[in-house]
Amino acid sequence: MRIRILCLSADSKGLSGLCIFIASSCLTLVDAGQAAATTDEALPPSTTASAMVPASSNPVSLNPQQMINSIDPRDDSLLYKQRGLYQQAISAIRMGSRRKAEQLKTALLGYPLLPYIELEQLRARLRRVQPDTIQQFINTHIDSPIGEQLRNQYLNQRMQRNRWQDFLALYRKESATKEQRCYHADAVWQSGQQQQANELARLLWLNQTSMPEQCDPVFHRLRKAGGINQQLAWQRFELAVIAGENQLARYLVRYLKPKTARKAQQLHELYRNPGRLNKHSQHDFRDPKQQKILSASLTKLAKIKPETAFKALDTYRQQDRLPQALLAELYAQVGLYLAHSGKMTDSLDQFPLELRDYPKLIEARARFSIQQQDWSATLILLNLLPKESKRKPVWQYWRAVSLLSNNEPAEQAAARSILNALSLQRDFYGYLAAARLNKPQQLQAQMQPVSSDSVENLLATPATGRIRELIALGETIQARREWFHLTRDFSTREHQVTAIIARSWHWHDMAIRAYAQARAWNEVEGRFPLAYPEHFSSNALLSGIPLSLSLAVARKESAFWPQARSPVGAQGLMQLMPETGKLAAKNLGIMFEKGLDLTDPVINIRLGSWYLGRLIRRFDHNRVIALAAYNAGPTRVSKWLNRALPVDVWIESIPYRETRDYVQTTLVYASIYADRLGQKQAMITPSERAHFSPDWSVSLSATPESEAVSSSGQL
Repeated sequence: MRIRILCLSADSKGLSGLCIFIASSCLTLVDAGQAAATTDEALPPSTTASAMVPASSNPVSLNPQQMINSIDPRDDSLLYKQRGLYQQAISAIRMGSRRKAEQLKTALLGYPLLPYIELEQLRARLRRVQPDTIQQFINTHIDSPIGEQLRNQYLNQRMQRNRWQDFLALYRKESATKEQRCYHADAVWQSGQQQQANELARLLWLNQTSMPEQCDPVFHRLRKAGGINQQLAWQRFELAVIAGENQLARYLVRYLKPKTARKAQQLHELYRNPGRLNKHSQHDFRDPKQQKILSASLTKLAKIKPETAFKALDTYRQQDRLPQALLAELYAQVGLYLAHSGKMTDSLDQFPLELRDYPKLIEARARFSIQQQDWSATLILLNLLPKESKRKPVWQYWRAVSLLSNNEPAEQAAARSILNALSLQRDFYGYLAAARLNKPQQLQAQMQPVSSDSVENLLATPATGRIRELIALGETIQARREWFHLTRDFSTREHQVTAIIARSWHWHDMAIRAYAQARAWNEVEGRFPLAYPEHFSSNALLSGIPLSLSLAVARKESAFWPQARSPVGAQGLMQLMPETGKLAAKNLGIMFEKGLDLTDPVINIRLGSWYLGRLIRRFDHNRVIALAAYNAGPTRVSKWLNRALPVDVWIESIPYRETRDYVQTTLVYASIYADRLGQKQAMITPSERAHFSPDWSVSLSATPESEAVSSSGQL
């Protein structure tokens, strides 16, 4: 790993001599319990009190770019020497050389990572340490996550040795693992508090997944004491079935009486095969014991076969086996999936519910009407939405399009007014509105001045010093933990400062996250960094794709976090599935024997760019379709593709919400990156629109009038 040492220049008041150590690859894994967001739009900022050292009364304010540009590379030989001594000390402790470790520790007085040496010393003798020593360490290092990490390790060690007195002395419910919660109930029992232990056991019992082995004695005692009655057993059975925990559900049947057990087995089989809902007359939604699993089974069926679910639901209603209180909710659920599947039927208008009470169903039906280009029906549905939903850019835009279909002057004027207001926004519908008005897209880039003293104060904190050193030493997982611990209670102003520091460290995903928490939506340069420029530009050229597009994909997929992993297994900057990575590597002649390291930015950018280029060529160089394929797969997109629709209508009718949002957001990001690269490019180009229906409804000429609009929801 290459290490660079950057120091703030003396041009910034009081900042000379403050060094920032930057590792060339410092985007790293985050602790499992503290996942970093990769899409900043979903991150609400903290509103808690300020946790930063206050700035001086006369701070020098610089814009972010000036602040970052004021950093001047410089060497610090003392810190390099201390790093070497630190690594020797850690190695000595692990090798059992206590005297050598103490000597090295003495030489490191004042070094930011000295607490980590103390942590390692305590770990080395954890079996003999008393709880009060651990608590003292936690109290001393309250500004760092290492205290809680030591607590967790200590609890696990005492749990394994059945030292329940020590365990209870340091147990903390807020941070406890499942194993610790189970052992805690066991320890409470061993301490003589049987009633409290049984109450804890009941809470643990009502879990939808299998519990760890530490819960076995807890549940055994609860059952022996008669604490697991039929109601409690059925409750957990329901939870397990609906969670898809089949093995646990089968196990729990043994806790039920024979007649109830037979009904449980039938319901479990029904949930696994919900198509049987319309074949079994013994099912009754009015039965409280059946209601939850039957409702979940119907919802599951609606996801797969919404028309079959609708018929089954109608049958149960006609046979009076459906309670009135549940009737509308279930019809609304089925209606949603009918709309999402594109199988909306006239019978939906006869659903026994008040449509106004179900905004999501209205929106789903509106999208269906948009797909049909039934603008009268779209207007009727949009009028049914509550006020807060009507204000969303998506429905403002489609209201305007619907009004444009009418030649009445008043409606044309209303449409123009809506589009003018939308066109001021930097989001998908704002850019669509600008295109309809033949107006330029609004980037709205604006830098907010930042106090240099605020940056200096934060850089001077022990936590920031630890983070710098951990990054420099390649301890990036721990560096992220320290960062999250430091910023957990920051105000929006403080997050703005952390964004500046993260940018100066080239810690792109952390900077993006900090800007979102600061609600600094117009900090375009910081929120859309030109990361890994040499790799993205060279591979965009080789793969025949726009550089703005590959940057936008990485920005959307991972926020430039190389170690990002999705729940389904996609990895790295451009979120490649392992099989896709292997396919790309094979086509590029890249040899790999033990698997590809998709978390390596150089490899990931190369393979991701190739795959993106392949999709671009497959879909006639249309980025709109290629992006949908990148997210959902080319096979699915080929089934959805309907070139007879206008491009905006087709995007709105993409059946997967995730893919629809992905296409919209990434197109905006690509447009922003094109602007950053000095290119002026429409979000959707004329050639891309030409691949769809030439009827882009009605376009309007730009007018000087425009209405002010909130920037909420902007990208």
